[in-house]
Amino acid sequence: VISDPRFRELNVNYVFAVHNLPGFRKGDIILSENTFASASGGIILKLKGKTSHAAEPEYGINPASAVAEIIQNLTGISYRKEQFHDFVLITIIHILLGKKAFGTSPGYAELMATFRSYRDDDMQLLVEKAVSEISRIAGEERLSYEIVRTEEFPALHNNQKLVGLVREVAERLGYRVIENTRPFRWSEDFAHFTAKYP
Repeated sequence: VISDPRFRELNVNYVFAVHNLPGFRKGDIILSENTFASASGGIILKLKGKTSHAAEPEYGINPASAVAEIIQNLTGISYRKEQFHDFVLITIIHILLGKKAFGTSPGYAELMATFRSYRDDDMQLLVEKAVSEISRIAGEERLSYEIVRTEEFPALHNNQKLVGLVREVAERLGYRVIENTRPFRWSEDFAHFTAKYP
């Protein structure tokens, strides 16, 4: 929508979104004057080594130990909170290693992870640290690698003036307003709108 020239022709002044939030009472209005939802992004890591017979793994380059170390180190990055301004998280969501064949030492692996943060600058730092760890480990294990970034959403930052307007209208119409003090950990594609419009 944002990239459609017909949308740009509308000369939009403000954008508003309403999102269903399970776990809250029907009709409640949940507001936040600052960050409403986290930044997030996914990576797909492809590690390439060399397949060999399982009886002679020394003739191959098996990515298994690299995968194990990468999992430990990526999840460990988000535990070192002092490096960041606020909440960050890396969640390993999928791993593929070799094939179901007892006679084969694998030469290929894929790992997928989701990154989350309340702040966009923390997201950038989180990704940089992860890529640095992946590069170091892959080099030590003699593996080539490729990183594909996907499903990237910035943090959703609200406009205080417009939040005040929503609050005023909701209260006038008799809705209960709840002030959300911490951003939600999930991300929202509406953040692409709030990055361009109030």
